Amino acid sequence: MYPHNLIALLPNLMNLPRPSDLYFSDKDAGFKYSMMGGGGSDGMSNPSAIGFDWSCTNKSGVKITISLDGVAYTVLDGEIKSVSGVPFDTFEIIDTTGATSVNSVDVALLGMDLQQIIALTKTQPNLAYWN
Repeated sequence: MYPHNLIALLPNLMNLPRPSDLYFSDKDAGFKYSMMGGGGSDGMSNPSAIGFDWSCTNKSGVKITISLDGVAYTVLDGEIKSVSGVPFDTFEIIDTTGATSVNSVDVALLGMDLQQIIALTKTQPNLAYWN
């Protein structure tokens, strides 16, 4: 979970830059990425960030299920689902059962580096709010 105290101090999220732009191609069920942890199932090591926007392109042949901080979303085959201005930490592809074309999900995660947010808000994250 992202640090709530920092988000509350940010100006309008829609007007902030998104210097953390992560793109993952040809993913399948089991893909997981944590913005705050700076890593995921790919073993990537990026600076911790808070996600503001995400996009998921499903080319698998079936309806899939993804999860954003534990909230499930369905993405129909051939659909590009995008959500903007909703802070998040963890993006996960939960289910692609029956996919006719495996490894056919593209994911884009955009946000702001935690150090930039700390500099902008002049506040340290409150770890008591993290889980």
